Amino acid sequence: MPTKKSPAKAASASVKSNAGVSGSALKAQASTWQEVATPDAGSFAAMPDGKYRAKIEEAVIEKGGKDRNRLQVKWPFRIVGPTHENRMAWMNTGLSDAIGIEFTKRVLVQLELEVPGAIEELPATLAKAKGLVVDINLKTKETDAGTFQNTYLNKLVKEDDADAGPGKEEEQVNFVGKTVEFDSEDGAIRGKVLKQDGDNLTIKDQAGDNWEAGIADVRIVESKQPAKVAAKAKPKAEVEEAPAEEPAEEPAEEPSEEAPASDWLNKTVEFSDDRGKKLQGKVIADNGEGALTVTVGSDEWEVPSEEVKEVKVSGPKKAVAKKK
Repeated sequence: MPTKKSPAKAASASVKSNAGVSGSALKAQASTWQEVATPDAGSFAAMPDGKYRAKIEEAVIEKGGKDRNRLQVKWPFRIVGPTHENRMAWMNTGLSDAIGIEFTKRVLVQLELEVPGAIEELPATLAKAKGLVVDINLKTKETDAGTFQNTYLNKLVKEDDADAGPGKEEEQVNFVGKTVEFDSEDGAIRGKVLKQDGDNLTIKDQAGDNWEAGIADVRIVESKQPAKVAAKAKPKAEVEEAPAEEPAEEPAEEPSEEAPASDWLNKTVEFSDDRGKKLQGKVIADNGEGALTVTVGSDEWEVPSEEVKEVKVSGPKKAVAKKK
């Protein structure tokens, strides 16, 4: 005669069929389950942004990223102070492209580890990072995709400065006003440093978004790629009162005789930023060395003349070209 299974038997059968674990094995741990306290959910909340001292756990090479197909090094940090001891933070550096590999090598240099000549030797090098004490910085960034807390490596802590505590760094180079490039989940980002707080930088990219990055994660760009320059907004009166002889001081006629670059002045042109986005603006200056200053809305860009093309506008199209 059919009999109804008790809830306990049904649960045991479910566990056995799903994981191959018998109910008796779970029952053996019943008392321990009751004895162990349930942790407070708040203990897993995100740590406050700021600087922490940490010890590197075992760094591993794994597949990560949005599609789980990005080869990267995962750096686990166990916090040792000044607060939130034993909490964990993580940092990933890429191995799938030149930019990611450059950051990975930079971390190895920061940790004073020998950069292997062959990538196949990298696991052995990463093993030497285990146990090193470092200062890290946690910084939260809000994007359209959500809110993320990033981890930045500040420096290796040596025995002679182990008592200094995180955040007491040596004097840093002034990055304010410099054009830098760094890696993100969206790829390489280029922008200008607006603010520097120790080894943390606030960077405005070419799309107008602000980013937070550590000095160790950026590199100074000195190429002639399109780059936004600081806006030099002037009151209308100041523009009108500018010395009339200023244009006359510039050898405006000489460049036109040597090259057609000066013919770009006041023309509407189109170019692409480092993300491939097409921008359109008016040329307001030509430095005579193949670089043009182009206004796009309220922003100014430095663009190589070979990277721009003239946009012919006439009639009603002019209104579209001037629309901000």
